[in-house]
Amino acid sequence: MKQLIQKRWFRITVRIAVCVFTLLMLAYVIINWRGSVAMKRAVAEARSVGLPLTLEEFTMDMPPAEQNFARHGILKEWEEAYYNPNDKSYSPSGPRGIYESMGDPVMAKAWQKNRGKPSNLDFSLMPAGNPYGQSAASFLEEYDRRHGEALKSIQSGLHLPTVRRPLVPPHFAGAAQWFSLNEAMGLNSRKIQDGLHLRAEAALATGESGKAAESIEIGVRLAEFVASRGTAVSVLIEFVGLRDMYRPLKTGIDRHLWKKEDLDRISAALGRVDLKSDVRRGIESEVLMIHVWEGWKEDRPRFGEEVRNLLPTSDSQRQIITWFAIKTPRLMPAGWFDWNAADVIREATAARQLATRDGVVSAWWEAGRRQQEINRQARSRSGLIPGLTAAPSLLTLGARALVDRQLALVACELERYYLAHGAYPASLAELPADLVTDPLHGSPFLYAVKEGKFSLYSTGPDGKDDGGNVETLTSVIEWKDWLW
Repeated sequence: MKQLIQKRWFRITVRIAVCVFTLLMLAYVIINWRGSVAMKRAVAEARSVGLPLTLEEFTMDMPPAEQNFARHGILKEWEEAYYNPNDKSYSPSGPRGIYESMGDPVMAKAWQKNRGKPSNLDFSLMPAGNPYGQSAASFLEEYDRRHGEALKSIQSGLHLPTVRRPLVPPHFAGAAQWFSLNEAMGLNSRKIQDGLHLRAEAALATGESGKAAESIEIGVRLAEFVASRGTAVSVLIEFVGLRDMYRPLKTGIDRHLWKKEDLDRISAALGRVDLKSDVRRGIESEVLMIHVWEGWKEDRPRFGEEVRNLLPTSDSQRQIITWFAIKTPRLMPAGWFDWNAADVIREATAARQLATRDGVVSAWWEAGRRQQEINRQARSRSGLIPGLTAAPSLLTLGARALVDRQLALVACELERYYLAHGAYPASLAELPADLVTDPLHGSPFLYAVKEGKFSLYSTGPDGKDDGGNVETLTSVIEWKDWLW
């Protein structure tokens, strides 16, 4: 050993090893320190703007049950039955069974077959031998027979002024868990929306516009019900649910099937939806991800499993990253987890400040797209970031949802004008200015009448009038113009 120590190459190797080890330990300490500092600063900034950071703070503002649509009738019974982990008495005749039966898979299949059609659903496409038949009349009759009880229970609470569900299920255990939060969106809500859409179309086809308006009103209120959980996922599902209700509304307007009282009912339901507040709450709920990072910091093997499940195994570079995360998670500095949690807080804080600002929402779109690109690059650089917040998507899709809802309200007013005058107005100047203002830019929507039909649209994120052209579509939410 003495001879080995005397060798120059050995002494150099030891010195290099000591230097490397010292540098690694120094880096470890620095990462922990910087992560701790970043976390403290992010928390202080969030606190300064009133951003809630704990589950308790998220659940403080529950309205009284007697004013709360979400805690009335079958919705209250369904939620309590679904989220009671000890209740094994599920039955088709119980509240959960009655409510969830409104999302019959048969109806979902029929909706999927018609999804590409511009309007006027073809009920002959219903699967052969299904219990609803293959006509609008038979569908409406069977739907009301099967689901009349649930419809009546939901209708009985439509007058209640607020919609607010608990943020998390009663059996939620401690720190935020993906399953619990995603579960909070409301199981089968999309299928139920499909059924209500089909009922609205069937009612229009059989001349029962009142039932069609009722279906849209219930669909809109259930979209509120889903979003009122407050999670980002549930708010995004609200946007989709509202969009589906616009389709039968457009069918009735294109064919002049609505009565004034129907349009009043639909407008009131749409006008009651507070999309800005829903976006804000969805962004706030994303801060719960800091508890996920805290959980991963305390349980490194679980973090490794999350990484393994999220990263593709075909990429050799990511295989190495995955192996590192799974095999050596305890070597990762605690500060790295703090750093990522601080990023979550900062991103949510910035998005919430935008969402609470008065004025046009073009800034939502621009900030959301910018942050989505930053997040995309971050994920491409490091597979060890399993997920950043959904706040950017809430901003971009929220901006689109606000525009779509306002377009629907203007379309209802145009149809009221038609019913009163036998023709559409020559310009939007004949309607209330605040109604026809595009939330995206603060200028009036673009509008034209040709051959007894009207076109109505927003110029979209670029602010340029492309004549209602959607030929340059690059994705569902990036049409050049956003059309009614």
